Amino acid sequence: MNLIDHTEFLDLFLVGQSGSGKTNIYYVRNSTGHYLGKISWFSPWRRYAFDPATGALLFDAKCLRQIADWCADRTEEHREK
Repeated sequence: MNLIDHTEFLDLFLVGQSGSGKTNIYYVRNSTGHYLGKISWFSPWRRYAFDPATGALLFDAKCLRQIADWCADRTEEHREK
């Protein structure tokens, strides 16, 4: 697991590639190391999407915005390839 990005509230790790090898899979942890979920390519929507971990999770607007912005950036990078 490689730390590839750090925001005010989140750490994002590259953990591998999809079965096809065309897209990446990332784990999202909060600043205290708690696993929040993963970001991966969601083919029906043709974009990266956040899949939250099971259980009770709490996100504020700023945290969700950072996740959404990060997904949008990865989608744009993928489309530029």
